[in-house]
Amino acid sequence: MTFQCKDGCSDCCGNINLKKSLISKHLNKIQQIPEETLDLGDEVFPLTDDSKCIFLIRKTNKCSIYDDRPYVCRIYGTGIEPKLLCPHIKPNGNPRSEASAKRIHRQIKRDFEEFIRRK
Repeated sequence: MTFQCKDGCSDCCGNINLKKSLISKHLNKIQQIPEETLDLGDEVFPLTDDSKCIFLIRKTNKCSIYDDRPYVCRIYGTGIEPKLLCPHIKPNGNPRSEASAKRIHRQIKRDFEEFIRRK
């Protein structure tokens, strides 16, 4: 079995750097206007009031640009990048224990807070 997202989960769909060209290409698919946007050159970091991606459809927890989603979204949880672990499912497709899920959630929160402080 290989990694497959838990249906209806959007835990990993937080604020991320997005290429300006991707946003321009999919302006009509933006689901939430950011409260603030940090300009990073050819990328931006849009901050929403719920800390979720601007392309996340909140009612369904689905991505409005799934077929064109950023690379980081494509590799999340797969084990390719050890810092991008899914709190629910291991890269091999097996579910995580509750304790492991809580530990990963805490680490994700710390990593996000550190990222925001550096901006």
